[in-house]
Amino acid sequence: MHRLCPYRMGERVRALKLLRSVTKGMLLMWGRGLHSYAMVEKTVASGCDYLGRIPKNVKFPVEKPMDDGSYCSWINPPAKLRKKGCQPILVRVA
Repeated sequence: MHRLCPYRMGERVRALKLLRSVTKGMLLMWGRGLHSYAMVEKTVASGCDYLGRIPKNVKFPVEKPMDDGSYCSWINPPAKLRKKGCQPILVRVA
């Protein structure tokens, strides 16, 4: 018989909880399964730099091209958070 642990939580929830351990000057890297507005928002709020892979279905429109081939774009909050006043976050896409 398989029992579920009462403390079982998803990978995304764990990753968000771990963000309380990052500090300014650190570089945080995550895989495409962890990409979300919440991850970016909390990482930016911590002062930490980050490098995150994104799923194939996520598209960032080019806002401002950079000389090195990267560009600036925006990550938008989900509709629920937009209603609460959350704003888009400027990101650099490489």
